[in-house]
Amino acid sequence: MRCPKCSDARSRVSETKFYKEGVRRRRECKACGHRYSTDEHRVGDKKPNPLHSLPPERTVESMESLAIKWINKVMDERDGEE
Repeated sequence: MRCPKCSDARSRVSETKFYKEGVRRRRECKACGHRYSTDEHRVGDKKPNPLHSLPPERTVESMESLAIKWINKVMDERDGEE
């Protein structure tokens, strides 16, 4: 896992949370001190929600528009099954 800010491979895990879908880890880069999160899922599990992996530079407005697009896609897929 490389730091998204400086690309250094050294990091430490400061917090781990277990969820039904997988594990979320809070990491801190040993080189620059940048803090970031990673979501880990088992291979073969369903795809994670795309909103869980947004880069930190996303704004609230872009997250909302992405959420609306994702909800519309899910609803379209569900309507197609009927």
